[in-house]
Parts: sequence; C-alpha cells; structure tokens
Amino acid sequence: LEFRRVLFRSSIAGAAEYRFDCLQARSLDPMNAVKLRPGDKLLLRAGCRWSGTLSPMGSGAPGKPVIVDKFGEGALPRIDGNGAEEAVLLKNQEYIEVRNLEITNDAAEAGLRRGVLVRAENLGRALQHIVLSGLDIHHVKGKLGSDMESKGTGGIGFEIVTKEKPTRLDDIVIENNHKIGRAHV
Repeated sequence: LEFRRVLFRSSIAGAAEYRFDCLQARSLDPMNAVKLRPGDKLLLRAGCRWSGTLSPMGSGAPGKPVIVDKFGEGALPRIDGNGAEEAVLLKNQEYIEVRNLEITNDAAEAGLRRGVLVRAENLGRALQHIVLSGLDIHHVKGKLGSDMESKGTGGIGFEIVTKEKPTRLDDIVIENNHKIGRAHV
C-alpha cells in the first residue's frame, strides 16, 4: 500500500496540518493514527476514496478547533464504511469540525449502521462544539423498524452513555448536509 502524507507545521501557532493524498492506499489507519491537537487540520485530497471507519484522535480547544476537511479541487473525498457500525466516529471529542466529505456505509445485509456517529460516554460534563457541515451522506444500510437498534441507524447519529457519570452535548451544529437518509434496505 502506498500513501503520501504531507505534514506542514506552523511555527507561529504550533498547529499542524496533515494532508492525505490517494495513490494506492485505501486504508484510514494512517489518518486514525494521527494524534490531533488544538488548531490542527486533517485534510483529505478531493476525489480520493478510503474504506473503513474514520476515527480521528484528539480534540481542539475554545477558539482552536480540530478541522477535518478536504483540500484540492474536485469531488468530495469519500469515506466508505463498508458495513462497519459507523463510517465516521467521533468518540468523546470536542471542539472538532468535520466538513466537506462524502460518506457512505453500504452492506449486503441491513444492520446497526450510521454514516456519522458522535458518541459521548461517561464524562461527567458536556462535550463542546461539534460541527458537521457540507457532508454528503448516502447509502447507509441500516435497519428499518421500531426497535431500539433500528432507531439507532441513519445518516447522523448521537449516543450519550451515562452509566457512571452524567454526560451531555453543547454547541452542536449540523448544517448544509445533503442526501441524509435514515436507512435504506
């Protein structure tokens, strides 16, 4: 597998910019391995496709969100979950903005599936500033029905787990997204 990662560091702000191009790589592992810090950018080349679950690590800070976005001209970068529970997972992350991606999560059989899942778990406080903008989410092969699993499928989902410590979300923006469907069978 080949991939090209170009890293630019700003000496002024201390933020990093990670650019991922697609030569032959289809794995999201290199992106998921990057530990993002406040102000960092994880940028995906327009027109490229990756398979699996994009699950970036790290959070931003007030005024310095982590940005996941595209770079270059052309079609939106595509994340294909290939039947995973989620194509994009943000777990216990805050001050993060995910923008301008195409997201699919198709499979042969219906199941518990999401395009994007924001999960807040046992934090004892609110997760702040999560932005999902300009996403094209389609072909998420979820379940149709009235049971709890079926209700958890769809284009964008939120889960809050508070078994040990109360947790909530604050400052959530979902805007300018397209083709978001609950599920298809």
